[in-house]
Amino acid sequence: RGDYETVILHHVSRRDYRAAIQKLSEFQAVGSSEALVCRFAPVLFGAEPQAFVSLLLRPELHSVEPLSVLPALYNPKSARRAEETRYLEHVVRHHPGLSTADGASLGGARLPGGLTLGGDGIGGADDGTGAVKGKGWASGTAVMNALTVLYACEDAGAEGAEEVLMRFFALHEGSPLLDPHFALRVCGEKKLMQVVVLLYGLMGMHEEAVASALQRGDVALAKHNACKPKDARLRQKLWLSIVEYHAASGDVQTVMELIRESQELSVRDVLPFMSDTMTIDVFQSEICECLDTYENQILQLRNEMEDHRRALTAFKEDLKNSKERCVTVNVDQVCEICGAAALRERFYVFACGHCFHEACLRALIEPTLDNPQRERLFALESMRLEHAAAAAGAGSGDVPMALMAVEDELDGLLAEDCPLCGRLMIDTIKRPFIDPCDDEVESWSIS
Repeated sequence: RGDYETVILHHVSRRDYRAAIQKLSEFQAVGSSEALVCRFAPVLFGAEPQAFVSLLLRPELHSVEPLSVLPALYNPKSARRAEETRYLEHVVRHHPGLSTADGASLGGARLPGGLTLGGDGIGGADDGTGAVKGKGWASGTAVMNALTVLYACEDAGAEGAEEVLMRFFALHEGSPLLDPHFALRVCGEKKLMQVVVLLYGLMGMHEEAVASALQRGDVALAKHNACKPKDARLRQKLWLSIVEYHAASGDVQTVMELIRESQELSVRDVLPFMSDTMTIDVFQSEICECLDTYENQILQLRNEMEDHRRALTAFKEDLKNSKERCVTVNVDQVCEICGAAALRERFYVFACGHCFHEACLRALIEPTLDNPQRERLFALESMRLEHAAAAAGAGSGDVPMALMAVEDELDGLLAEDCPLCGRLMIDTIKRPFIDPCDDEVESWSIS
């Protein structure tokens, strides 16, 4: 009649558990064994753990959700821990749900009856809302957490548990399903300090990793973690903590070996950690080497200072000579813009030899000035006229200081650089031949 459940109940009621497991394997052919496996898992695993796990490991039962049978299997204090571990290792290796990158639900399974896996903080009760991603038994992280607890309770003792967990975490380093915070709490409670140091390193907590390694007395492990950070300052800080650990015992020779090994420290860095009663005989060669390095650096700085001094002297000499420089203007020199004789009115001549009337230069420069500079130009011209009129009214042949100051500032605006071969010419490359405003005016003209 296909009443497979009654068949299994019959064998279980007679405590013939091996026969029940055998029948479950036979029911696989008709596709009716998955629900029965989940229902009878607590009884069958409790009575025949090896045979039941062997049944779960068959390829035909890979579709059975691990989270449906795990509450029946999981008990870190049980004598059947080896079979529990064997099943979980198989799940981690072969179950497709554990390959999701974000730790999503393993097929969306829900625990029957709101079961939790007691006491270890890795399970969660079913509150009707489903498991939160990455938390509770509805995630691959829960399977990894259960395996972590089982490894931490290895019968081989602390050393055996540490060896197994070190391989396990090294294999799954970087996996999003691995919860290092949970693993750190479990390993801390079990006093598995070597694994604790590894987990600190995986989480990027290098200072805690080095401190835990030194607390355990494992200097080699502390050195390994001190080399991990990319930040040079942090690496130096971690190596100094190792130096401080050795300096407390007065082991000067080991401190010197750390200086050579770290490539981050110098004698100057470690001296504050050494005892005041220590002699410098051990440091003699390193101190001499350090002093030689400082001497070379001082010599290099002196050479740089001498170079700067010579450059400054040359600049002062050039500035002094610039005041005595002059440009010869021929009588027939013409303005570069209007072509008229340059000497006919006030003009400017540049070191390059180009010569401009002041009015022509002003008409060329003014469009390139911004609004504040243009307003300042108009104000200076008005001030120059006022000072010139005042000087003419006074009848004095000397040019007033105020007028000279105005003309100097005006020269700075108009004659800062040659408009034909200086920076201004380079800047005007981007300017159109006809400005937009000129084009607008031209469009309104009447021919």
